[in-house]
Amino acid sequence: MNSIYNIIKFGKQSINIPFDGEGKLSVGKGDAIKPGDELFTVTGSRIGETYFIPQELGVSLDQVREYVLRLDGEYVSKGDVIAEKVSGSGLTAKQVVATRDGIISLKRLHNGFIDILTEKKNHRFESKFNGKVLRASRQFGVELQVKTLSLNCFASKLVKRSYLNNDYVMDADLDGDSYLGEIDVIKDGTSVYTVRDLGKKDFEHKIVFAGRYLYPDLAIEVIERGALAIVAYSMDYEDFKEINGNILLIGGFGQLVIDEFYINLIDSVKGKFGYVSSNFKDEFQVLDGEITDKIFPSLNKKYFDGLRVDSMVISTRVSDYGCVGRVVGFEDDGSYAVVKFSSGQKGIISVNSLRLL
Repeated sequence: MNSIYNIIKFGKQSINIPFDGEGKLSVGKGDAIKPGDELFTVTGSRIGETYFIPQELGVSLDQVREYVLRLDGEYVSKGDVIAEKVSGSGLTAKQVVATRDGIISLKRLHNGFIDILTEKKNHRFESKFNGKVLRASRQFGVELQVKTLSLNCFASKLVKRSYLNNDYVMDADLDGDSYLGEIDVIKDGTSVYTVRDLGKKDFEHKIVFAGRYLYPDLAIEVIERGALAIVAYSMDYEDFKEINGNILLIGGFGQLVIDEFYINLIDSVKGKFGYVSSNFKDEFQVLDGEITDKIFPSLNKKYFDGLRVDSMVISTRVSDYGCVGRVVGFEDDGSYAVVKFSSGQKGIISVNSLRLL
């Protein structure tokens, strides 16, 4: 049985969809909802046009703000210059020009985007998954209880992002350290990819599965194209520490052989929604438990017995990371395994810190 079975959990998670603006609620406490059901309507401005400034001007994400010529909330007409980068000689300039009339929104500038908003209209907000309404109010928004598949992972420090619901910019955070987004995949998600493999694909507000091994230039490009987070199987540890973005590694560090579970997982989660929170820092949660039957048709969903006496394992615990050994016994009702390493030493290690070979 595959090693990843020891680090998965099935459960439920509450997700809050903020109620931002004037409007009316369409659901109440206790309601069962499914994808497509209306949660609420709000009166607000829709995104009419979007400009990704790093690509338009050829600048890095942290330089974007210095080239913006407009204020948040300022009205612009078609043909007005929104952002500009003048060459060193001052003779030439790259410009971003408004292609329509509207209101400038800099709410997503930290992701590199400038939006032109349309006039205020009623917008319908729909659920993206199955769940149950725990509470619904103008003050707190709509809180949903959703079935989840949770994976232990190595997670970088969360960087705040925003997401879109029907082209309406929202924040998915209650505390500034949680977010949700639709899951997308680079090609089939199982190989090693480069920037060239992305083509012109846009990852705005997506959680992106980026393959067996993640290179830093690919990670930076995916983040600059608007991704909320990147999920990969493995990555170099030094690169992992340096990237300013949300990186989640299911396998670990270094060039690892991809786990069969990861391949099956990718096939089942594309188009679903993922959720990450600082309250569950080392977990990546896939919303909507219906996918679990496709991945694990024959498994008991409460307990997993992938580790057995004589199983060959590799440790991911910091003190003996990468050491190979054999399971010789268990303690604490199976939560810890007694491992005899190739050096002859023994260790008692949480099963969550072991991978089967």
